[in-house]
Amino acid sequence: MSEMALLMEDMYKELKEIRPEVISGNEIGQFPEKFNQIHSAEMTSSFERTVEFEQFTELLLHNFNQLYKAKSDSSRIEIYDNTVKTCVSCHKSDAGCMGPVPRIEKLLIQK
Repeated sequence: MSEMALLMEDMYKELKEIRPEVISGNEIGQFPEKFNQIHSAEMTSSFERTVEFEQFTELLLHNFNQLYKAKSDSSRIEIYDNTVKTCVSCHKSDAGCMGPVPRIEKLLIQK
């Protein structure tokens, strides 16, 4: 797996792990700084860093940061789902691959 694929797996695992905490209103810790490597991680050979990809990465990092700054209330659920939807939108675009979309969508809290 490429560095990017491994990083995205880490993002998926993080979202899956904090999902129950977001639902119950518990603390979720701090933003995983390793996610900033999305700007430099080696991509799978069939993909390239396009302007569209970079726009999605900026939105994703923004949403992740907002999620970790959010208070433990219902707005955090919305921010969590927006973070997941950003992943889905990127993967449905020309910037990503469609393969993991059904798996990612299962992370949504409010479907």
